[in-house]
Amino acid sequence: MNDEEHPDLLEYDWVVWELEVRDPRLLTPPGVGERTEQALTELAGGLGCVFDHCVDDDSYDGSDAGTYYAWLVRVPQAEHRRRGADGLPLVVTPLWEFLRTQLPAGLDAWTVTPHLDLSFRRTAGDLLKDAYADLLDPFEVALLGSRREGAERIEPLVKMWGADNDYVIGTYAMLLARDPDVPADESAPWLVLEVGVTADPSLLTSPAGTQAQRFGVSAPAPLLLLPRPAPPVWTASVTTYPFTNDHSSSPRGVGARHRWTAADPAQLAARVARDLHALWLRPH
Repeated sequence: MNDEEHPDLLEYDWVVWELEVRDPRLLTPPGVGERTEQALTELAGGLGCVFDHCVDDDSYDGSDAGTYYAWLVRVPQAEHRRRGADGLPLVVTPLWEFLRTQLPAGLDAWTVTPHLDLSFRRTAGDLLKDAYADLLDPFEVALLGSRREGAERIEPLVKMWGADNDYVIGTYAMLLARDPDVPADESAPWLVLEVGVTADPSLLTSPAGTQAQRFGVSAPAPLLLLPRPAPPVWTASVTTYPFTNDHSSSPRGVGARHRWTAADPAQLAARVARDLHALWLRPH
């Protein structure tokens, strides 16, 4: 992949670079993403980049032979253009060198390239976040400092799921804490706060909506839409696991869905923060 093949990469403020290695013989002990997270975050930050996440639990075809690990790093446009003799951005090379020191000998099948789709989605996500700052900023002021159990280390995420000539559809998610309704002997999932607007279900019949539905996006969930509906009905929701429905024959815990709406985003953030502190985020 190169910029001549994908000139759009030169238009983005940030470009996502993917550092991927194949491990068909399963030489790497489990947990490589967790082991490399802090050091890679610090190293990337020192170079003006942002470590996004690591994929360390996947396979291309579901078999051991398809096992791979991938680290995603956001690189500023200026650094994306500043390349070394190997064609890699100068800031990506030390990240790659570090990762190679963290993996067993014999893993040589590396691919280090810009990721066009993730770069586009990240750029669209940034546009959505800016467009909804009047909604999202009050929630982050009210809640970022109250999260716990590791959620406080994870940046809230705005993702774009579908786009066409008429609409852009995305979501906002903030991790709060581990779900207390899951038995202690299991790996508890996160309680996730979603914030956005109430969308007309017919929106999902558009080409953008069809794309978004492929990723599990549905109209009852709070969505970030461009253009913004006027006037918007601001919405926030949290679902505990498992939410009991007709498809859940043997739920492992007590599920509940909490939903709030308001005409004013600041009032909504204050109400949601008050309720969440009473439900889950009270100090230990």
